[in-house]
Formats: sequence, C-alpha cells, structure tokens
Amino acid sequence: MKKGKLLFASCIFILFVLIFLNNVESAIPSQAANDSNNVYRCGDINSSGSYILNQSFSPSESCLNISANNVILDFAGFNISCFATSVLNDANNCGSAVILSGNGTIIKNGKIIFENRGTGGISATSTSNNTIENMTIQTRLGQGILLTNSKNGTIRNNTLKLNGVGIQLFEDSDNNLFMITLFIPPHILDSFLPQQG
Repeated sequence: MKKGKLLFASCIFILFVLIFLNNVESAIPSQAANDSNNVYRCGDINSSGSYILNQSFSPSESCLNISANNVILDFAGFNISCFATSVLNDANNCGSAVILSGNGTIIKNGKIIFENRGTGGISATSTSNNTIENMTIQTRLGQGILLTNSKNGTIRNNTLKLNGVGIQLFEDSDNNLFMITLFIPPHILDSFLPQQG
C-alpha cells in the first residue's frame, strides 16, 4: 500500500512540474523569425532587418508584435487570418494581426482578415515614419488600421474592406499621408480628436 501511495504522489508531483514548465515556457516571448529572417510563426520581431512570411497564419489572438525600429515585413502574398467564434463576445477577441511600436517600419504585400471585435488589422502606437502598402485588410467590426499617437506615416495602395472603421486616427496622429487607398463600405475613415488626460 505504501508503494502505491508513493507512486501516486510521484505522478502528481511530475504532473505539477510539467504544468509549471509549460506555463513558464508560454510566458517567454517567442521570436517569430528564424536566423534567415523567415517569419514562420506568430511572435515577436525585436531586431531591425528585412523579414518575409513563408506561410499564412491563423492565430486565435494577436499574431506579430514589431517592437524594433527599421523593420521591413513582407507578407509575400501570404495572409494572417483569425475568425472569432462570436463577434459579440470579448472572450473571443482576436486582437490585432500586427501590433507595431517600432519606427521606420514597412509592412507590405499581403492580406489580413480578422473577423472579430478587436482592433483587427494593424495597430500602431506612439510610432513615426512607418509605411503600410499593398495590403488588403478586412476586420468586419474592428479597425483596419489604427494609428494612436503615430506621426509621419504613409498608407498607400491598400484595400480596406468591410471594416468597422477603415482607418482610425487617435491621439495626435499627425502628418500621415494616405495615397490611393481603396475603401469598400460599410465605413470609410474615422478620426477622433485628441484625448485629454
């Protein structure tokens, strides 16, 4: 009987260790690209350079987080898509396909389909001198492109369709250039006045 209890306790201990190690591993940010700068999974891009997607992704939450300056992200015709199980439930929120906090970044040549209540396409916060070009972005209820306190950006040759809001400018997003961007209804462009406090 003692041997059975000891075996049971050992199994429980090993189970807890495995659960702990799994949680520690998932808390560590993952690099999205390999040494050749091929983006092979969702994760972080935190070094300057040119990156290229080598496949499409279907995450259940935000996919790429670009925190480095001077990044070129080429979708190479691939897409990032997330389909929430319920657009009315925040628990099923996909987040943003690309979260951008670096400066001097170029995002180009792909498609984002994020069918959810979240931000949706590309979300840039406190950035400058970024370019978004040759992208098709569809979010249904979210923003195609959200610029928060982002300046001197260029958005050109994009198709923004079926977004809750095509492009949303928020909190001092000044001197951004929009060129030959096709908006397909229901919404066109939304700009909020800067928030105080």
